[in-house]
Amino acid sequence: MPATIIKVSNAAQLAAAIKSIKGGETILLAAGDYGAVSIVSRMLTSTVTIKSADPANDARISDLRIHQSSGFRIEDIDLNRPLKAGEADFTQAAYISSSNNIQLVGMDFRGSMDGNAKNDGVALRVTGSTGVSVTGSTFEQWSTAAWFADSKAMTVSGNTVTGVVKTFTFSGMSGTTVADNSFVGVKTGWAPAVDGVSFRNNVVSGIAEPASGKGVTIAVANAAQLATAVAGAKGGETILLAGGSYGDLTIKNKAFADALTIKSADGANDAVFTSIRVHAASGVVFDDIDVRRTLLAGEGDWTQSVYVSDSSRIDFVRTDFAGSLDGNTWNDGHGLRVDQSKDVRVVDSTFEQLKVAASFSNSSGIAVVGNSVTDVREGFDFAAVQKVTIAQNRLTGFDPNYAAGDHSDAIQFWNAGVNKGSSQVVIRDNVILQGANGGTQGIFIGSEVATARHSDFVIENNLYNGDARHGISIYAVDGAVIRGNTVTSAPNGYLEAGININGSAGVLVENNITPLLLQDKFNSGVTLRGNVDLWDRNYKTGLTLAQVFDTPAGGLFAESSYVAKGASGFHGFDGIGASSFDLQSFKGSAEVGALLQTLHIA
Repeated sequence: MPATIIKVSNAAQLAAAIKSIKGGETILLAAGDYGAVSIVSRMLTSTVTIKSADPANDARISDLRIHQSSGFRIEDIDLNRPLKAGEADFTQAAYISSSNNIQLVGMDFRGSMDGNAKNDGVALRVTGSTGVSVTGSTFEQWSTAAWFADSKAMTVSGNTVTGVVKTFTFSGMSGTTVADNSFVGVKTGWAPAVDGVSFRNNVVSGIAEPASGKGVTIAVANAAQLATAVAGAKGGETILLAGGSYGDLTIKNKAFADALTIKSADGANDAVFTSIRVHAASGVVFDDIDVRRTLLAGEGDWTQSVYVSDSSRIDFVRTDFAGSLDGNTWNDGHGLRVDQSKDVRVVDSTFEQLKVAASFSNSSGIAVVGNSVTDVREGFDFAAVQKVTIAQNRLTGFDPNYAAGDHSDAIQFWNAGVNKGSSQVVIRDNVILQGANGGTQGIFIGSEVATARHSDFVIENNLYNGDARHGISIYAVDGAVIRGNTVTSAPNGYLEAGININGSAGVLVENNITPLLLQDKFNSGVTLRGNVDLWDRNYKTGLTLAQVFDTPAGGLFAESSYVAKGASGFHGFDGIGASSFDLQSFKGSAEVGALLQTLHIA
């Protein structure tokens, strides 16, 4: 449908129009004076345009205030404001605060036009806002053209600034670009605080364009440009990648106190890598990229697409790890391998068609949170790791190759070859649904070396549905809590799923739902309480699915199959079993950071 057009000719009509809009409208202003304009608490999802009806005869306003609002484009309007008696030169004509996605286009900001800029105030002030753009506008005769503070993702481009005392002032900025502006006849230079601001292609008369500070944005379009940008990075930069193929990337011997971010410029057109190698590096964030690797002739299925070694503070956020995507999981390698590293986080990412989604060894400070794993032979593997959080992941559609000796697990710990156990591990809020292709074990804490024991494990609020005995199993763990999990057997499966405690000490097992709860004679200090015995098809005992859960609505391979009586989500009755939660769908880095802080792994 065409956008609704609202025509106004005076201040009262404009105020009424701003109050009535729903989003997507265009408000056309007839020539004339409209005084002070305020837009407060209008959060719109579809942009509303407010513009002069006749570009040759602009509407005029004296003040503009936008507060706690989003989705407005103010275009081709004159803003003329001499200072009033008693007002200081920091008084602003236009003020945008706590707002998002505001566009100022083709504006004419003019002071008193009496020939003395020292008699004028600030044309524009922006604080605490995101996604504000100022383009194609004119700033003439002001004490300060514009003052930007505590804002991010701003664009200031294609503007003309003339006859001002100060140009643009910045503080507390991030992800801001100042480009292709023209500064003529200015009296003094830039304000010095330029961290988080990238200056590019500005034409300046009489003053020097400042160097870009921390947090600058660098746009690249190919692998060679990316290599140059990484080589020259000092920390704090964001490298934005145009869509396309970037081949193999290596980052080696680079330490960044402020993290270097490598990110796709367009989330709908990701940059694609064949492989990534990070060695002896620190402070790198990969955001919204794809890594897709088909094994070459002669390469074994242990070959990894991404390898992080001897590094720290490496993040993968919204990263898509994939194999050949030819429909055959059995001819693919590993997605991610991390070894001898510290503080590595994998968040809101996907793993598809791989032998092993990700493996971590000899490392600490690991976070694997909010990821989706599908069509793999093995999920997440860990060996000799400490301080690990595995949370809010969804793993399904396993396709093990039994002929090749696969021992498929969704989440597995082992100590073979490393001769050291793992400790301080939290496995929480994960959904494991084996799918139709083949069986997989759920959470398996294995011990192949008797002297290398694990310690301090918390396994809680997880859902497993499959046909393996090892729904949740621990071996040789000293100090463990297995609480509030739901373990169910796949229909027509050969084995009943269960919870198994073997050779462990100091274990609390409480408030779980499971068909089987088994332990061997080598345990000590195991406490069992509040667990619900689900129906066991072999022994014909326990409560039936119908007694515990509502009628399945999504089939037995979906979370919705496990809605407890009178509850929501797959929540056990009377606080028993896995509690309801929504697997996280992250919208941005702020949400990711908030979750990691909640989990105490930020």
